[in-house]
Amino acid sequence: MKNLQEILEPTPLRSIHAWIFDGDFYQRPEKRTITIEYGKIAKIGVNNETDSVEMPEDVMVMPGGINLHVHGRDAYYILSGMKGDQSYKEDSYTLSLALAQGGATYAMCMLNFNQIVETEEQFAGQINWMNNELPHRKKPIMNLGAYVPICPGSKPQVKDAWFKLFWKTFGGTNFESDEEVRETLRNYTDCRVKAHLETINDMIDCLALPHHMRRPKEAAINATSMFLECAGIYGFIPDCAHIGTAEEIRMIKQYRKREGIYSKTTYEVTPQSLALDHSTFEKMTGLPARWGQQNPPLRSYAERQELIREVDDTAIYASDHAPHTIQEKEQGISGMPQASTDGQVYLEQVSLGNSSLSSFVRRRSGNPGRLLERDFGLKMGRLDVGYDASFTLVTLGKTSQIRHADVLSKCAWTPYDKWNFSNTIEGVIVQGTLYTQEALKRLRT
Repeated sequence: MKNLQEILEPTPLRSIHAWIFDGDFYQRPEKRTITIEYGKIAKIGVNNETDSVEMPEDVMVMPGGINLHVHGRDAYYILSGMKGDQSYKEDSYTLSLALAQGGATYAMCMLNFNQIVETEEQFAGQINWMNNELPHRKKPIMNLGAYVPICPGSKPQVKDAWFKLFWKTFGGTNFESDEEVRETLRNYTDCRVKAHLETINDMIDCLALPHHMRRPKEAAINATSMFLECAGIYGFIPDCAHIGTAEEIRMIKQYRKREGIYSKTTYEVTPQSLALDHSTFEKMTGLPARWGQQNPPLRSYAERQELIREVDDTAIYASDHAPHTIQEKEQGISGMPQASTDGQVYLEQVSLGNSSLSSFVRRRSGNPGRLLERDFGLKMGRLDVGYDASFTLVTLGKTSQIRHADVLSKCAWTPYDKWNFSNTIEGVIVQGTLYTQEALKRLRT
C-alpha cells in the first residue's frame, strides 16, 4: 500500500490487513485481516485476502475513539446568520473533521443553545439537524449523538436518552441554588445523568480574583459529593463530567463499591486536566492565561499530578471540546478546543508512563462503547464481529506536531500549538471509510 498520507480522498474499504490491538481480546499487536460489510466488521481472520488493503507495517489499528463530551454548535432550525447562530465557530461538519483529526469516530454533543431542547419532537429534530446536510454545511463524516439538557424543575420528556445537568454554567439551564438542583434531580429516577459539578454556594463572586480562585476545587468536590448522594436517594445513574481533582475520583471509587445503582457510576477526565494547569499554562503553551479559562478551571501543577496518579481504568477519556474563537477567549469566555488533539494528548500519557496502551484503548473506546451498547444498542469501540468498522490508525514512536493553522475546528487555534507529540494519529476509518489526515485537511478546504 502506498504511504497513507498519499491517500487524498475518503476511501471505502472492503477489508484491511494490518496490525491490530485493543488491549482486551488482542492484548498484544497481532497481524489480522478485517473484512468489512455495510460498515460493520464481518470477519477477523488470520490469512490475508486477495482484495485486502495492506496497512503500513508501522501503523496499528485500534478501536475508534468515542468522545462522549463535545460542545456542538448546530442548533436545530437555526441557519447561518440567524439569531442564535453559533456555526461561525463550529458546525457539525467541521466538528466531525476535528474529531477525526484527533482519532475519534463518534461523539455525543452538549446542547447548550439559547433554544432549549426538551421534548421528544425537539430532540429528534436536533439529532436529524446535526447529522444531515444543511444549506450552510455538508453532512458530517460520522454520526453524532446528544444529551438532553436539564433545566430548573424539568422532568425527562425524551425516552432512550441521556441527560446533562449544566448546574450554573449556561444561560437557560442555570439553577439559582444548589437546593434547586437537588429538587430537580429527584425527577430523573432511572435516567443516566451527566453533571457539570460545581456548587453555587462555594463559588466566589469577585472579578478581582483569578478565575481558578473564583471557582475553587471545594466547589467541585462538594458538588460531586452532593450529586452522588442524590443519585443514591433518587435512583438515577450518575455520570461525573470532566473530573479535575484526585479527591473526586477517590470519592467516586468508594461510592461505586456499594451494591445496586451505585456500581454503574462513571466519571470522565479530559486531556487538558491531564496535560495543563493554571500554574504553568503560559509557560507550557506560550498563550495568555485567560485563554486557558474553563469551567471547572484548570487546577494547580501539584493537583494535576495527583489526578494523573488517581485515574484508573474505569475512567472515560472525553474532551469537553469548546470551540470558542480567539476573540471570545480575549473576552473571557470559558472553554477550550480539544477535539483535534485529544487523541494525541491521551497517547502522550502512554509515552510519559502515566498509563498503558491498553488503558488508553479502554478509556477512549471500550468503556464509552459499552455504555452506548447497553443503553442504545450501538455496537462500537471493540474489535469484534458485528461492531462498527470504525478504527483509529496510530503510529507509535513517530513524532508529530500540531499548529494553530493545522486545526480543523473552525475556531482555528489550539492550546497545544507547536507541541511535539511522541506518536502520530495517521487518520481514522469511520464505518468502513478511510480518512487520512491529508484527506481530512482537503475536506476542510
